[in-house]
Amino acid sequence: MTEEQQALGEGPGAGAGPGDTVHRGRRTEVIRARGTPHAGVWLKLLRHASPSVADLARLRRECALAQRLNAAHVLRPARLIEHAGRHGLLFDDPALESALTLRQRLRAGPLDQAAVIRIALDLVDALQHLHAQGLIHRNLGPGQVLLLAGAGERLGRVRIADLGLAAEIERERPLVQKAELIEASLATLAPELTGRMSRDVDYRADLYSLGATLLEALTGQPPFPVDDPACAVHAHLALPAPLATSRDPRVFVPLSLIVGHCLNKEPEARYQSHQALRKDLQLCLAALEQGRGLPGFQPGRGDIALRFQASGRLYGRAAAQEHLAQAFERSGVGTLRGAALVTIAGFSGIGKTALVMASQRSLLAQQGHFAAAKANQYGQDRPYGVVLQLLAQRAAQVQALPPAGQSFWRQRLQALAGPNAAVLGQAVPELLPLLQPVQALVPVGPTESENRFLRSISQGFAAMASEGQPQTFFLDDWQWADRASRRLLRECLADASMNHTLFILAYRDNEVRPGHPMAQELQDLRPLLGERFMPLRLGPLTLEDTRQWLADSLHRSDGPHAGTAPDNTASEDPSTSDAAAVQALAQLCQARTAGNPFFLRRWMEDLGRRGLFHFDAAHQRWTFLLDRIAATRTADNVVALMLEQLEQLPDATCEALSVAALLGTSVDLDTLSTAVSADPSRLAEDLLPALQAQLLVPASSLYRFGPHLQGQASDRVRYAFAHDRVQEAALQRIAPQARAALQLRVGRLLKQRHDQDTPDQALPYAVLNHLNAARMLLRSEADAMERQVLALANMAASRRALDAAAFEPAADYAELALELDPVQAASGLWHHHAARMAYLAGRPQRMESLLGEALAMATSPSQRARLLEVRMEAFYAQGRLAETVDLGLELFALLGAELPQLDAQQPQADLARLLAGLRDEITTLGIHTLAARAPMQDEGRLQLISIAAKMTAAAYIVRPALLPLLTLFQVRLMMDHGHVPLALSAYSVLGLMCAEFLGEYRFAHAIGRMTMDLVARFGWVQAFAHAGFSFHAFLSHWVDGLSASMEGLMQTHRNGLEFGNFRHAGLGLYVHDVHAFLAGQPLDRLEPMLAEHVQTLSAMRQPVAQDYTRALLGLVQALRRSPFDRHGLENVSDMMGTYQERQDQTGLMFLHGWQAVLAWVRQDPALALQHALASRALFAAGRGMHAQSLFLFIAAWASQQLALSGEAERDLVLEAQALTALTRWNDARPGPLAARIGVLKAQALQLDGAPPALVDEQLAQALVAAQAAEQPGMDLAAVLRAQVRAWEVRAPDRAEAAGAALQAAWQDWGVRMQEVPRQAAAWSVPGPEDGTGHGGAESAGVSAAESAGGQASTGATTADDLLAAATHQGDAADLSSLIKAVQAINTQADLHGLLRRLLEVVAENAGAQRAAVVLSSGTGRFAGPSGLAAAAGHSSSPGDCSLPSPVSPSQWVLQAQVCMKGPVPVHLKDQLPLEAATGPLPVTQMQQVLHSGQRMLLQEAALQSPDPWFRLSPSSSRSVLMLPLLKQGQTVGALYLENGAVAGVFTEARVSFLELLCANVVNAVDNARLVAELRELNTSLEQRVAQRTRELADSEERLRAVLDHAPMPMVVTRVRDAVIVYGNGPSATLGGHSLEGLVGRPATAFYRDPSDRDRMQQLFRERGTLQSEEVCLLAADGTELWMLLSMVPVMYDGEPSVLSTLVDFTERKRLEIELKRLATTDALTGAVNRRSFLERAQAELSRSRRYGAPLSLVMMDVDHFKRINDTLGHAQGDDALCRIVQVCAQVVRKEDVLGRLGGEEFALLLPQTSLEEAHHLVERLRERIASSRMDDGQPGAPAVVLTASFGVTCMRPEDSSVDDLLGRADAALYRAKAAGRNRVEQAA
Repeated sequence: MTEEQQALGEGPGAGAGPGDTVHRGRRTEVIRARGTPHAGVWLKLLRHASPSVADLARLRRECALAQRLNAAHVLRPARLIEHAGRHGLLFDDPALESALTLRQRLRAGPLDQAAVIRIALDLVDALQHLHAQGLIHRNLGPGQVLLLAGAGERLGRVRIADLGLAAEIERERPLVQKAELIEASLATLAPELTGRMSRDVDYRADLYSLGATLLEALTGQPPFPVDDPACAVHAHLALPAPLATSRDPRVFVPLSLIVGHCLNKEPEARYQSHQALRKDLQLCLAALEQGRGLPGFQPGRGDIALRFQASGRLYGRAAAQEHLAQAFERSGVGTLRGAALVTIAGFSGIGKTALVMASQRSLLAQQGHFAAAKANQYGQDRPYGVVLQLLAQRAAQVQALPPAGQSFWRQRLQALAGPNAAVLGQAVPELLPLLQPVQALVPVGPTESENRFLRSISQGFAAMASEGQPQTFFLDDWQWADRASRRLLRECLADASMNHTLFILAYRDNEVRPGHPMAQELQDLRPLLGERFMPLRLGPLTLEDTRQWLADSLHRSDGPHAGTAPDNTASEDPSTSDAAAVQALAQLCQARTAGNPFFLRRWMEDLGRRGLFHFDAAHQRWTFLLDRIAATRTADNVVALMLEQLEQLPDATCEALSVAALLGTSVDLDTLSTAVSADPSRLAEDLLPALQAQLLVPASSLYRFGPHLQGQASDRVRYAFAHDRVQEAALQRIAPQARAALQLRVGRLLKQRHDQDTPDQALPYAVLNHLNAARMLLRSEADAMERQVLALANMAASRRALDAAAFEPAADYAELALELDPVQAASGLWHHHAARMAYLAGRPQRMESLLGEALAMATSPSQRARLLEVRMEAFYAQGRLAETVDLGLELFALLGAELPQLDAQQPQADLARLLAGLRDEITTLGIHTLAARAPMQDEGRLQLISIAAKMTAAAYIVRPALLPLLTLFQVRLMMDHGHVPLALSAYSVLGLMCAEFLGEYRFAHAIGRMTMDLVARFGWVQAFAHAGFSFHAFLSHWVDGLSASMEGLMQTHRNGLEFGNFRHAGLGLYVHDVHAFLAGQPLDRLEPMLAEHVQTLSAMRQPVAQDYTRALLGLVQALRRSPFDRHGLENVSDMMGTYQERQDQTGLMFLHGWQAVLAWVRQDPALALQHALASRALFAAGRGMHAQSLFLFIAAWASQQLALSGEAERDLVLEAQALTALTRWNDARPGPLAARIGVLKAQALQLDGAPPALVDEQLAQALVAAQAAEQPGMDLAAVLRAQVRAWEVRAPDRAEAAGAALQAAWQDWGVRMQEVPRQAAAWSVPGPEDGTGHGGAESAGVSAAESAGGQASTGATTADDLLAAATHQGDAADLSSLIKAVQAINTQADLHGLLRRLLEVVAENAGAQRAAVVLSSGTGRFAGPSGLAAAAGHSSSPGDCSLPSPVSPSQWVLQAQVCMKGPVPVHLKDQLPLEAATGPLPVTQMQQVLHSGQRMLLQEAALQSPDPWFRLSPSSSRSVLMLPLLKQGQTVGALYLENGAVAGVFTEARVSFLELLCANVVNAVDNARLVAELRELNTSLEQRVAQRTRELADSEERLRAVLDHAPMPMVVTRVRDAVIVYGNGPSATLGGHSLEGLVGRPATAFYRDPSDRDRMQQLFRERGTLQSEEVCLLAADGTELWMLLSMVPVMYDGEPSVLSTLVDFTERKRLEIELKRLATTDALTGAVNRRSFLERAQAELSRSRRYGAPLSLVMMDVDHFKRINDTLGHAQGDDALCRIVQVCAQVVRKEDVLGRLGGEEFALLLPQTSLEEAHHLVERLRERIASSRMDDGQPGAPAVVLTASFGVTCMRPEDSSVDDLLGRADAALYRAKAAGRNRVEQAA
């Protein structure tokens, strides 16, 4: 019987066994054995029967560590055991019989204070014992404190348990981990253990944990009683720990202060020695026992560490920390599109990493994720390695989460990765578990491969952050990053989808000279990132920073330093001030270390080890002799210092560190043990001295268990050099002549391990690099085989680097392969690849050299052609396009191929003949027959296709005459020998030529559509972007319409992004935008879309498409400017220069075309013709582009306009050509261009002198065409403009109505302009009083309401309106007066001054000698809006001819008057009531005007008016004008103007202008009165505020009393920051939230969806209060709580706040949701039921029709369902239906709707899905169903195979309801069943 069995009583006849649980943790549980032969037997067992290697190593380590310690302080296990299949530790101590943990004891409540002190004293002794042995417990808490019998009553009865996480080093560098992954107890976690303080962990972390334990023992609660790990970590970092007295006033105050002193955040602020803590505890115990107080008690008085310990705080970095914290917060909020970048520059050791680590509190507060990587100064292990490490760390963080937590990130990753998941998986294998299943990669070209790789990695980064979970990536020593990594980072920063992400780059700016590539890259990033870029630079510590650091480290006075430093030779004595001594030492430190923090700290620690600091117990400080320090010979640089410290380590440690330095900045134990040929466990022990010396730091938490892993999982134990200077010093230990031999040995050992463990995988780059570095040693014959193997490995590495688009490493490895294997080099077999890599890496000379060598060895034309193709690729990439074409022709000749030849005399005719012949041949063969051809297999012809494709791209630009011939050549080859994905676009180009030269648009469309079918049929998705662009940019829009082409072009863009074809992705996006403009998309929607696309194209690095889109954006912005821009596009000359420089005729065509459009809109035919003809001359560069139809129309329109006005001769040739082309295009798809054709024909009739009736008939037909569905607004404007021109002389009223409709058409489209007929000054709507006898607006094809709506104004006339009106009227005097009026309105806020200035302006303009204004005497502002119609005396509503009514003022008052007769204007001094103003005004006439609201104009007043005032007035008035001032149809005043010298001064034109101006007088007066009210309000504000403050204080007291006693949950939220500032008692019980967890948190934190709160706030702002609004909140455990929310405004603590009352109706809501679900879903399958499906389908049909979006519908029927029911039973039939629905759910998208219509019949609704896409999706669904199996329930019986049949249709223009789609889909379904079932049929 074993000892364990004896101890447990498990031998024969024993009946006792383990008993109660003492403690249960995440990994282990401690059990007290009952009924055993021995008392006090405990078992600590692993909870899982199959533990991890780390768990077993932790047990072994705990057992081993405890054996080294005194059992009086530590619970020491007897041995390792295995009990009941579980591993564990056996504790056999009689004292354990009645022992319990402090956690168990606290369940009965807090302890007596004296007992707590005695327990604390025991714990201090135990911790001192641990720390003396060089251990840090790291995990102390109530669960690790064991109380023996009598604990708390007498000393020596407490033990510390659980050393599994203890550190064996005096200072440990903590790892930055997610809060959930931190292993230590979160309740007692020291802040530095979080890894977010840039502080090493030392013994003082245990003192913090001790303080937290004691606080819980005293009060029953830990410092921060929160369950959420992230909240707990943040609390320990940022929140002040509560004093025990704040929880329980009975706690002895000195004891509370002691505990609080332990709980300081900064280690320097805690107890520094066990002695000081013990002393304070003993004082407290004595005082308690004696019943006395401790007045003046201060914890830690005289405390100081007994060993020199440098301060760990950051100095001189406060500003940088603040900036970095802001960057964390901004990236967390995600207000900026794209990732943000912070660069931190500074010398080595300046503290860049420390700054980042210390600033992580901000990131933690946002629940953020963090990953860091460091570039290696001696080269990277693999291409992109340093950046990919970050993604690998994020993958590890996600996989450490529970399955539910992983699900969110898995879905995001898979959604963003899409078909390129394999790219991510190959680059970052750690991501593979999250990406499964992964599709095989489709091969693409090198450029596309690079684009695809970069974008896929960028998408991977973007997927790993979300709102509420930002991520920060830290890249250290970026100056050493490889070019590939820098390129990848730039791609990530340019990705606008990567939100909530922050990259931090740290680099040594002294090593980045101006010519360094990184310097230029950072410079280029500034304009790209804008406000997302934040550069920081850290300089050396200042003398003051160094002095402060020394003062803290030496515990010296921190007062200001005294003048001069003491003499260096004089020793310091107590009489010398601390400040002066520290100042002198600081000066010496600055001289030695230049203010470098790393060097300073290491140097001072070295001085401490040399004994140059002495502890002065009397003064409680560290003393030093300055002259001794100055005379001590120490290293003069940090590398030498590190080398000295390395030499002090054991030899085995030094040797291991030197090898580790060869392996990189960090290394795993397994690799290092292989490299040094040592046992991993032994090696881990050898590395411990380096860890203790802080030369090596842990890079994984498993490092502690290294010596106990027994050779298992040692690859997961990682170490890193504490600084790159340490790595540099370790490498210097290796003699230069011995380094190659060492690398060879290391490389061989690592390769041997790789070949044994993973022979099927490629040799890692790191191993290969070691062997390559030592390749010169492989010289002998015996090494020949090894050289060959190494050459093969290099060639394989080159191909892997090519797959990752890392061209420079690919070229380097290829060169090494050729060097290592002369046999292969002599054969030339590898030269093709090596030459291609050289060109891709930008090494043209090396490429030519390799090609020359290989060509000399080539033995066949095919080999030579294959090599020369590399040169073709290089020529094209270098922009040598003509040479590309010439070389291609040479290769054709070399291979015996020949392009078709054209007749030199008649090339066009001959080309048309060839095209017609090929078209006839294809037509005879049949396009379907051609499409059925298999792919081309012949290698020789494939090579010809490859050469032709390369030539085509170059010929398009430099030799367009060859383009048709190359197209014919490729099409002929494919017709005869099969299709090639590379050349599919040739079919579309053939179609384009047939359309352009033969007019065969239908054939062109069919052959182009075939290319899309071939892509789908053969799965050539990599060719979709090129083929799709050719089809949709040149062909599909003529037949399918612009909306269809837009959808296809957007698919082209997305496919190009997915497969790296950025060129066609960019061009496809631009042409999509052009089609959106041509389709008439409203300009206000088009402008932001174009702006976004400009940024997208910039990020894609597509300058050509970006420039095109920017020009189109400029056009849209010019059209939308108010007033309408009449100065053309901005930056035209710059764009023109750019296009001309790159010989871009397509860009010039569009640029001239857009300028023609702008001139056409602003009705400038001469300029429009100029640009339209310039564009037309370049049409050959844009064949097939739909924009040409608009440009050609404008050219013909402008020519006709100039002929109609007599400004130019008629151009009949241009007219005929335009009408012919437009008619041909329109015939391809009848309708879209009919309106433009009609306009040209109508204008032609006018020029021919045809009868007006014929012109009107033609225009009427054009109007009908323009008003058809989906016609752009510009076409309607063109027709209406033609109507205006045709009718302006012979039918002015109809012209006016058409003009109004024209203005409305422009406005609907988004053009901000006002068109006027040539003969009219302004538009007005003819009313009934016009008496013209015409039908007004109705005769122009628009309703009267629309015409009036285009004219009437409902708001105040703006300054822009006035200026525009004056400009239209063409009166310079009016314009001058208006400018003055606008200035008066804008500069005068005082009413009196405003009226004076306005009267001066009006009198001056009108020619009046005197002007006056009468207003209401009320001080309030006028009610209602004002407008032009009101000011002009018209009703504000269309068709309302009633007179305006006056306001009812208490009194009319003469407010102001000006006399302009003298040299200086004379104003009225005082206001007068109107009745008393008989001297200055004709009161009777003014009252009449005020009453009627009608103006009064007297050209000779004395003769025209019976009022005697005019004859008796001293002013001798002759010309008099009295104008009412109107506001919303009411008279609010009147303006009086007179001229006593001249009769008839006020003409109709002048009166009309003055009426226009008066509208603004009303608003100006209104504003001035408002200002006066505000001023009056401000004068009494202070008194009112004081009174209100007193009232609020009383009110808040009453409010608090009411809330405290309210029976329902009530909370108060502060308005300014939405933080909850109060909660009553019932609110604490709501959802399990404590008051502490409620108050102080933002209200949004409790909403399930934060946008719900925004919605509530919006309603609250609109209504003022809320009553019983439904909201969904979250309980503390995450469950949903449905509440009725009521809100009222209150004042709380003197701030505006909101009082919210909550009523819980969760159960009722759940019942409601369940009832709704039951009402809309099928009870059996869970699919949507029939009624709900039809309702949703009808709604989606309406939405799709409204927005022009595609929609498809599928009918599905389970095959042979009756047979299943009959043979297996209805239960199995039900299971089959459920299985079908489950499979559907796996395939269809979230937005799709699956409904069960009845029995086995289902329907599937697919929004935003074309028929082609729907067919593909349903085909996948059919295959998935057919591959699924269903068990019939009978053991051993075969599984039931399920299949289904499908009918698919899409929405058509004639569909009026869902029944139309269901009918067609049902018919297609029955065809599928009739054809044999298990198939998909499309509706006919």
